[in-house]
Order: sequence, then C-alpha cells, then structure tokens
Amino acid sequence: MIESLKIQKFKCFPELHLPLAPLTVLTGFNAAGKSTSMQALLLLAQASRFSPGSAVVALNGPLTRLGSVGDVVARNSDGMMSLGVEASEGFGRWELAPSRELDSQFMKLERATVRDEDGATYESTEEFWPDPLKKSGLLEALRRLLYVGSSRDTSNEAFPSPSETSSPYADVGPRGEFAPWWYTRTADDEVDERRRHPTEERLTVRGQIDAWLNDLFPGASVNADSIAKTSLTRLEFRMGRSGDWHRPSNTGYGLGYVFPLLVALTTMKANQAIIIDAPEGHLHPKAQSIMGTILSRFAASGVQIIVESHSDHILSGVRISVKDKVLPPNKVALHFFQGRSGEQDAVSIVTPSLDQNGSIDAWPEGFFDQAELDLARLTGWN
Repeated sequence: MIESLKIQKFKCFPELHLPLAPLTVLTGFNAAGKSTSMQALLLLAQASRFSPGSAVVALNGPLTRLGSVGDVVARNSDGMMSLGVEASEGFGRWELAPSRELDSQFMKLERATVRDEDGATYESTEEFWPDPLKKSGLLEALRRLLYVGSSRDTSNEAFPSPSETSSPYADVGPRGEFAPWWYTRTADDEVDERRRHPTEERLTVRGQIDAWLNDLFPGASVNADSIAKTSLTRLEFRMGRSGDWHRPSNTGYGLGYVFPLLVALTTMKANQAIIIDAPEGHLHPKAQSIMGTILSRFAASGVQIIVESHSDHILSGVRISVKDKVLPPNKVALHFFQGRSGEQDAVSIVTPSLDQNGSIDAWPEGFFDQAELDLARLTGWN
C-alpha cells in the first residue's frame, strides 16, 4: 500500500509529508490544500499509466487537469518541484522542471529515483520508466490507482465502455462513467470473502452491490445490460422487489452517485488504492454515516481508500466502525487542513488520532465543530 506522500514546491506546498493509511480521511477548510495533495498523487498515477517511457510529463489528462507550469510550481521556487511516494513495495521520487523546449502544459522529468521492494535503488535521468523501473511494485501501485471525483455522471441514458487499454482493473472512471460497463463484466463474479456484506448470502458482485445499496437506500437494487450492436451500457435502478426499473435520472441523484463507488470497492484487486472525492454526495445524513461504515469495512478488507470529505457523518461512521472493531484505529489516518498560516504562509495540517473507542484526541477550531457552534448560538449558550 501507499504509506506516505512527499511533496516539495508543488502549488501551495513548499514541503509536505502526508502519512497515508488503509483508510485516510482528508478534511478541512476550502482552498486549504486537500485537493492539491491528491493532485500530486494523481499526476504520478497519470504519468505512469498514460505516458510510460517518456521524460515529458503532461499536466493535463484523464485523472487530473492542473493547467500550466505557472499553476503548479510553488511561489518563490526555482521552477523545480519534487513528488514522492513511499509504499510497502519501495520508495519513489520524481523531480520535474519547466523546459523552454516544451509547451507550458508539460514539464520535463529531470530525475527519477526508485527503490524497489528488494532494497535495490535505480535512478534515471533519460526515461521516465526504463527497465528495471518498470518492474517496481511501487510503480505498479501507481498505475493501478483509481479515482472517482465529486462530479459523477448520473443522468445518462447510456454509459460508455473504457477506450484505454491501459485502464487498471475496476477503473470506473473519474466521473463513474465506466461503472455500468464494469458491473456487466463482473456481475456474476464472486466477491472477495473479506468484502462481502455481513448478512447477504449471494456471493456475486450483483448480490453484494444490491446488499450494500439496500443499507443506504432500503429496497433498492440495480441492473445493467449491454446495448446490442453498441459499446454502450444501460443502467437501471428500482425501489422494492416488485417495483419498476427506472433510468438513473428518475431515481434521484444519490443512487447514481453511490453506484460507481460500490462497483469499484467490490471489484478492486487486493492492495489496490482508490481516491474518492465527496463520498457523501447527495446522501441523507443517515446514509452518510452508513457510507462511513461501508468505507471502513472495505478498508479493513485489504484495499486502500483515500477520502476527501466535508461530512461529519462520514467521520462518525468511521469512528463507529473503530469502536465496533471493524477497523483498528491505527489503520485510520485523519488529516485536517487548516489553510495558510505563519510567516512563511505555509499550509497547516493537524492530524488527530483515534483510540479504540473511536474517540478523537484533538479538535482544532473548524474540525467538524460547526453543528455544536450553531446549536450553542440557537440555544443562547454563547
């Protein structure tokens, strides 16, 4: 698994070391650096997947769109930036710089350093992924990284199939656009024992996704079929076993927003990682809390989940899962991004810890305290 992210001179971060866990929750103020930290990881995944063997790194692609060099290089820097990851399979660092020979939407790889799982260290200044770097487990972890953004396709009448041969397994797409295709491909496959719903007897992806959906939307189920003579897939939901099937646009946004997450989580390979932006999107508070417990269960099953969320209910679901011993507290990382502060105008990050009862040791100002502050004002407590 990816154990930490190290950034130097990237956007708002002069320097950042961010520990990651099987379940990592990023939260905090708007424009405080949460998305930026994940963009660094997505940029590495994008380069390793879509331009292997190239010393030119595109800043804009299917996983992340960062603009031009001026948008990504930290202020008051020499133009060079460094992105690094540590994983159980090794360590990697990539140093990127602008080049007059390239368009402003590209950067040149000046140096790549990778240490593999056997402890051997390789360095490249000519190609991005030359042998033996291609064989690194760390690079494979980056290539397999999945991403589901906050804007998901929910109202389409038909959904596409992946066109990239380099797409990793279970890649439902940044907008969840490939989730119906993956569902039809894997619906009758048996789900990993550790990722099965605790009360569902059906072992297939179809049965398990229905069970998880039912937790969030009682009575809900899903169906998807390939459209003959096309590369498109039709997606339908219904409420109740005898209910009529309806297209996603006629069943509410919540079902369509959750479906790609459940497809990815049930079909991912062991140790594969996924970044999810706003898993709480279009969910009722109760369903948000349940989503927190679902994410915890899957994180305990051998996949890695990194979540960016503003939901105190998601956090509560995670805390309940820790209290119920679904996920050990040391398998959860909480990072609260407070924004810029100090003379260096650096981004401040607080990392509260959970204990075995789900209690949190630090509650900095702004850390999921707004409900209590509003209630205090309404009741005249302050």
